[in-house]
Amino acid sequence: MDELDGGTRAWIRAEAGLRALLAELPGAGADPITAGAAPGAHPFTARRADARRLADALAALTARIPPAACRISEILLPEVAVPGARRPILRIHEPWDATGPLPAQLFLHGGGFVHGSSRESVNDAVLAERTLRTGIRHLCLDYALAPEHPFPAARDQAIAALTALRERAGELGIDASRLGLGGNSAGASIAAAAAVEIARRGEESPHHLLLEVPAVSLEALGSAAAEQVAEAQQLVALYAPDAGAEAFVADAPDLPPLPPTIIATAEHDPLRAGAELLARRLREAGGEVREILTPGTVHGSPGITGISAAARDWQEAVARELVDLCGSTSFPDDDGA
Repeated sequence: MDELDGGTRAWIRAEAGLRALLAELPGAGADPITAGAAPGAHPFTARRADARRLADALAALTARIPPAACRISEILLPEVAVPGARRPILRIHEPWDATGPLPAQLFLHGGGFVHGSSRESVNDAVLAERTLRTGIRHLCLDYALAPEHPFPAARDQAIAALTALRERAGELGIDASRLGLGGNSAGASIAAAAAVEIARRGEESPHHLLLEVPAVSLEALGSAAAEQVAEAQQLVALYAPDAGAEAFVADAPDLPPLPPTIIATAEHDPLRAGAELLARRLREAGGEVREILTPGTVHGSPGITGISAAARDWQEAVARELVDLCGSTSFPDDDGA
């Protein structure tokens, strides 16, 4: 691990320790998926609860809370509801002193397609600070999760959400002409698939696309270890068992031009190879691609801004690209960090 950023090494140790602690808590049984689930509950209920506890505990130790004020609110988007799924909550991050229509981004959280939430602490920390640094409203969608709602449910929700946000732009203070789409990890995979589907339908594209540590290829897994490949295959079987390249767009036989795209990758992430493949293919299709590669980082690095200089560099680079693409006005950090 010597080549990793110091904060990243600390995060890896903290995650391993917290996972071990969670395994010792009441309700953690031999089956990590069904352990602790109430009678009649979906078998992923306990798994998602444990993942949320782990994510929030890690964020409390490693995420940086922005010193300046950022208003966080929620609304429901009934226009994008999926039968049987959790309510389509949209969690909105905006500066308290923002005035007039602002550029905006619909953001899709990570979570391996089967868990994750817009309300996770790490999302609040990252999106609040990004909002302040860019002057861009960030709207995080609680999309439908697999395996109850496999592909293309979340993709189609994202497409419908973009339409709903354009229609409600005045109410939400959004400049509809600068409404982009972004995501992290699984959320970035869904965002990429949504952008491709929008282009193929000939519908109005998002203003920009932000893909952070995206899962966009089943073929290009870089230096993934055998256990990482096995985990990826398990998640794919739950999320998109029959979709293939339709869900993981870097493997598609042809790609349409997409809006200006920021692709941010971690140096030591097996998903980096697929993201770089997608960047090459989008350029070949005539698209504008801005790549950010942060040395010394792993897949989980973007959110550990409280302990990692590399994570802070990552977030600064993403913010600069967003400000440049959107022509927005940043809200400087109070402590200048």
